[in-house]
Amino acid sequence: MCRHLTISRSGYYAWTNRKPGKRASENAELLLKIRRIFNESEGRYGSPKVYRTLKRQGIRVGENRVARLMQVWGMKARTHRIYRRLLTRRAVLRAWPNYRLTLDKPVAVNQQWSSDVTYIKMGRKNVFLAVVLDLYSRRIVGWKLEESLNTDLSRGALKQ
Repeated sequence: MCRHLTISRSGYYAWTNRKPGKRASENAELLLKIRRIFNESEGRYGSPKVYRTLKRQGIRVGENRVARLMQVWGMKARTHRIYRRLLTRRAVLRAWPNYRLTLDKPVAVNQQWSSDVTYIKMGRKNVFLAVVLDLYSRRIVGWKLEESLNTDLSRGALKQ
């Protein structure tokens, strides 16, 4: 293999018996400290918080180095997704039966339309989007965006 790679055998054995460099040793020590902080936070701390904790402990290290070591060793912070219940009446949101399933497929434009209403989170508020879709061409026939969920929203999308 050494002949194929055009390196000397003595060079190969010198490389295999070589001790790790200074930077590798420092990284190994730093990794132990990072793991301790990461485990104490129960996996909640990402690299910025681990970096700040190390800095508070008086350890001089760069934030990118901490992030790189955490990424190499698979330490990724847990994230919690916050779900908020939409503040509307349940009667408005109930599912209606799909009468379209009993109809034949459309063979021309504007034979069957379908509509839906959804909400989009914009900052701390929700805005509502009503869309009317032509089922044959799959094009949007009309849409309306409003801050409140009411009949004017659906009517506006239909009128458009």
